[in-house]
Amino acid sequence: MHLLIVSALSLSITSSALIQQPVPQINGGSTNRVYRTFYEVDRVLWPGCKISNEYPYEAVLAGFGTCSLQPCSCQEVRATSVVWGFAGKCDRAPGQIVDFVATMRLDRDYEGKVLKYPQNISTFPAHKVELEFAQSLRAEMGKRKYRNHLKIPAVEHVGIKLGEAGISLNSLRIGAGTQCEIYDESRFKALDEHGQKNLLAYGLPEQFFDSEQKTHVAMEVRGAFPVQTLFSRLGVRLAHRTVSSVLVSLGQSFQIYENAKWVHCDRSFQHVLFRKSILKRDMPGALIIDNDRVMTLANASSDLIILGRQHMLGWFAATVHNTCRASQPLPQPCSFCDPLNIVRARTCQFQGAREAYQRLEKVLELAEGDSDCKGWRFLANEVVGPALRCSAGEDGCPSHSIKYWAGKLQSWAVAYYGKPFQERNTLGPNLFNQE
Repeated sequence: MHLLIVSALSLSITSSALIQQPVPQINGGSTNRVYRTFYEVDRVLWPGCKISNEYPYEAVLAGFGTCSLQPCSCQEVRATSVVWGFAGKCDRAPGQIVDFVATMRLDRDYEGKVLKYPQNISTFPAHKVELEFAQSLRAEMGKRKYRNHLKIPAVEHVGIKLGEAGISLNSLRIGAGTQCEIYDESRFKALDEHGQKNLLAYGLPEQFFDSEQKTHVAMEVRGAFPVQTLFSRLGVRLAHRTVSSVLVSLGQSFQIYENAKWVHCDRSFQHVLFRKSILKRDMPGALIIDNDRVMTLANASSDLIILGRQHMLGWFAATVHNTCRASQPLPQPCSFCDPLNIVRARTCQFQGAREAYQRLEKVLELAEGDSDCKGWRFLANEVVGPALRCSAGEDGCPSHSIKYWAGKLQSWAVAYYGKPFQERNTLGPNLFNQE
């Protein structure tokens, strides 16, 4: 998941607009730190990286133009991939440091069939389906309707592969920090068989980084934290300031999938993240990530198209509820996607959506609180509940299209947070001088 290192820190939103955040410098060595001034709201989306003045790599990235890049952290090592944090300066975001992540897919024996150091690892930037998804979404995002309609550019709504950059493995190690498991030979040999297998699956050997040759990584925009944790992460006042724009943005993100005829098949709440826009400076919104398990509905049967929309609608409805009523969350939606087994996919979807609706009925008996969205009960009755019933295949569904429900969401935002609500939601430097 593309979470920031800093997002794990306690975010105390105080009346002071400025904080002093320690940022390690590459040129000063891994133990030396200098202080740099940030606005409190930037702590939410700061890359959490080692930052230097050197941006040695260049890439053309969709939506951002030509960008100068530096690798600045290792975010997460998985069995078949590793995620790096990058800082960038892009010609379409003048005067800003852009927060990116880069994915590198790994081909290795992660089950530990061969226990030796160093592990033999080859890399590639992305799977075929990820590149097909990115190409399709870029074509969709380029349509004029998004430029005229969205408060945040479409490219900051869905975490597609923006382009590739050739990076030396050695420079990745220099900027890696200590977030990920990187081990040497003595550490490996000192462990028992279980420990060695764990390193082979979730770590990288130091020797992996010896090469000065460039390898290709796929660049994406970065999100901060799951939108369902908005109130706990930002506090009640700032969450109420931002939630209407975030949820309207969420509806727009789901519409992009629908319009491009794709379904996300790993429908986790951890994959819908808060993002403070770079291109539409300081506007809060939602970003949907981890699109390595997706399914296209292009040329699909009518039954599969409806089922795909039901999949996405259930995820959308549960995310809206969990953002607005985090104290009584709905369960994780079904994530099964298989065009060759529609019966199983439909059973999984319908059962999960019905269970979520039953949970919602019990929550409706409880009173609203300060840490719930304004008009939460309206949302539950007019958006979340009916959308869940639609996603469960019940008769009388008004629409399986996200556009219909996103329109309801926008009506809620205007009714309970005022119009134009987006203009009141920006997270700029004067935030703490405003009520």
